[in-house]
Amino acid sequence: MSRSKFSSFALAFALALGIQSAPVAAEDFYREFGGRYWYSSGKINFGFFNNNALFGDPTSTLDWTGLTAHTGEVFARVTHDTGFYLKGTIGAGIINGGKIIDRDFFVGQIKFSDTYSQVRGNSLRYGTIDIGWGTAYSWRRNRIGAFVGYLYWNEKTTAYGVRCNPDDVGGFFCGPPGSVPVPFSVAVLGYEPTAHGVRIGFDARYEFLPGWSLSGEAAWLPYVWVKNLDSHFLRVDLAPSPNIISTANGAQGFTAEAFLNYAFTPNIEFGVGARYWGIFAGRGAVNFHLASGAISGPYPLRTFDMQRWGLLVQLKGQM
Repeated sequence: MSRSKFSSFALAFALALGIQSAPVAAEDFYREFGGRYWYSSGKINFGFFNNNALFGDPTSTLDWTGLTAHTGEVFARVTHDTGFYLKGTIGAGIINGGKIIDRDFFVGQIKFSDTYSQVRGNSLRYGTIDIGWGTAYSWRRNRIGAFVGYLYWNEKTTAYGVRCNPDDVGGFFCGPPGSVPVPFSVAVLGYEPTAHGVRIGFDARYEFLPGWSLSGEAAWLPYVWVKNLDSHFLRVDLAPSPNIISTANGAQGFTAEAFLNYAFTPNIEFGVGARYWGIFAGRGAVNFHLASGAISGPYPLRTFDMQRWGLLVQLKGQM
């Protein structure tokens, strides 16, 4: 999803919150809105096979780990007295740390290259929108509902430098363990995975003491389309970035979050919580875009996993 499309999505969601058909009285609606801060860590795991009998299966694996991020988000929910509701979240922030281990294998999984690079900077963007129906004792206190919806999730990371790790061929291709053939000031690799997924889930809220409540949601992602733009900046045999493009049309996943909330007033609530998102693909296609203009592939994608988890704080108004 392009930046303009993401902005259009945000605008459409904001407009939807204010739309009411003329015959419906305003008091038939209950509204919630607020902001959150999400401190998270994430990882991305990639593996593919180059269809060459001399190489291993997988031929190459890239493991991005410790991808810490700071994001802010806005959220809103509109519930009608009939039980139908519309809710959504829009968030964006920065990824400010992490590392990547890049490994390559000959047949028999003999590791002929193993390198470490630092991850610095870049971005995280996401959004969800859901429509559902639920029953409740009171919308302001206890409720449970089920929903269907859509997830957008985009991450962009850049790795710098190359340090050689021990391998199975005595450092023949990379160099002695600990050597740095590429300084850490040089960008060597970029990843930009984007996921579009269908959400099916439930959410609930329970007030266990006056002013104190538990709330949360869980969703299954039965179908997720993933596209990753892979940029090898220093490879002269490949086209300008992005030069390796991977797709997976049948990924699945799971998202969940939970909050402990305290209402300072009847209309203002503070909460702390935790969130997990995960998407997993076991098959797909990998295409190399060559400097000559040709495309090499498709090669079978063996693994593409994208996960993120962390802590949240939120401030919410309701009316």
